[in-house]
Amino acid sequence: MRFNKRRRSKFQRVFYFVAENEIKSMFLFSLMLLFVYMYVKIQNANEYKILDTKYLEINNDRRDKLAELKNLRSEYARSKKYEVLEEFGRKNGLTEYIEESNSFTINDDQNIFVGEK
Repeated sequence: MRFNKRRRSKFQRVFYFVAENEIKSMFLFSLMLLFVYMYVKIQNANEYKILDTKYLEINNDRRDKLAELKNLRSEYARSKKYEVLEEFGRKNGLTEYIEESNSFTINDDQNIFVGEK
């Protein structure tokens, strides 16, 4: 309901002034809250980016260490395998064959060992 300004009472004039200013202030307040919310979101996103890069660095280091450990394990297994093969060859009189050739094959019933020295 719109009243002519001349016909408004003092109470009505004060009420409309407060109401109009309240609408403006609520709009400005909500706008301010929106900016604060966006600022906090951006800050959290930046923190998560930092955490993600740290996590990736840690994960890459971990992956490198696991790969190194896997290589060490395979080298150890290879050396153990050759020790077992040489031991088997010595027990069965095949030491000359193992020492003379670079590669060797030993048949042990169902198990066939093939390797390089």
